[in-house]
Amino acid sequence: MSSTNITYISNFYSQEESIEMFTKLSKCPFKQPIIKVRGKPYRPLRKSCSYGDMDLDGHAKIGAHKDDEPTLDQTVDIATLSFGACRDMIFSKKGCKSVRKALEAGSILLMHDQKEWTHAIPPQPCVKEPRICLTFRRVWSSLQ
Repeated sequence: MSSTNITYISNFYSQEESIEMFTKLSKCPFKQPIIKVRGKPYRPLRKSCSYGDMDLDGHAKIGAHKDDEPTLDQTVDIATLSFGACRDMIFSKKGCKSVRKALEAGSILLMHDQKEWTHAIPPQPCVKEPRICLTFRRVWSSLQ
């Protein structure tokens, strides 16, 4: 799937390791803060902590976006590890057909040079189990 500039490894962690990681991570202090979206208070259907996100079930979603904030180093890949329920990610680019990729438990997704692509986690109401996602990015320090 090089057209979307991603690398996907389905069994980065074995099934046993994946279950162990999910069990340990699910004990972390995930919170569900109220955030403002377009000036209105909103409680997302996902929980967050400084190093990851937890989707409580398939109702949680992330809208289409690019990871193009000025504080992110665009020369370094973004890595996402998935544990728990399998969820889909959709990649879209103007003028191209969208690509859907299942993010299985124990998998890693590397996103390379995503300037032209957006990605999203769509709602999947049939998913009843939680998913924990750890995403790694290089963030520029204000001291640099």
